[in-house]
Amino acid sequence: YLAACAEAILEHNGHSRLAPGIQTPPGMRINQAAHWYPSHQEAPTFLGSVFDRFRHLVPKSLDDMPLHDRLSEKVAQFKYDKGDEFKRHVDGLFPGQGANQEGNGVDEWIGVVSGMSMLFFLNDYETDGLVGGQTRLWSADGSNHVDVVPRKGRLLFFRRGSPDAVLHAGLPVTGDVPKYMALINLAYGERTGTGSLM
Repeated sequence: YLAACAEAILEHNGHSRLAPGIQTPPGMRINQAAHWYPSHQEAPTFLGSVFDRFRHLVPKSLDDMPLHDRLSEKVAQFKYDKGDEFKRHVDGLFPGQGANQEGNGVDEWIGVVSGMSMLFFLNDYETDGLVGGQTRLWSADGSNHVDVVPRKGRLLFFRRGSPDAVLHAGLPVTGDVPKYMALINLAYGERTGTGSLM
C-alpha cells in the first residue's frame, strides 16, 4: 500500500532525475525524485502525528539548539529503479521550511535548521519483493560500515549538515521491484522569523 501511494504521488507531482534544491556531481544521485509540502493547514496534523510517535526517542538538542516543536515540512520522495543508487555523500544543511499560508510558496523558518535526516522506508523485500537498495552508513573514520536493509514502515535517523554528519549511500537496487522512500528533516533551533524560499 505504501509503495502504491508513493508511486501515485510521484506520478501526480511529476518526478524527475533532477531533485530541486539538491546539487550533486553528475552520476552521484541516480534515482527519481518528487518534492512536495503538505498545506499550511494540514501539516500540523499530518506531520505532527508522525512526530509524536518518536519525539521522545530523538536528541532534545544538537549543537546547543533545542529540538524544534515541528518537523521541517518538505517531503522529498524518491524512487530507485533497478540499477539506481545514491553514491557516498553527506546530507547538507537546510533551513526549516513549510508551505506558506496562502499555499503559493514556501516559507523559510529563520533560526531553524535540519539537524537529522529521517528516511522513511516505504517498501521492502518480505512484502514487496525489493532486492538491494540498502542504506550504507560509514563510521566517522570511514573504516567500517553497516548496511541497513529497507523495512516498510521503519525510519532511519542520522546526523546531517554538521562536521559529524554521517557519510552514507543508497546502494543499487538489484531486482525488478523499485525502492520507494521519503526523506523529512528533523528540525532544531528556535524560530525567530519567516522568510520566503520560493
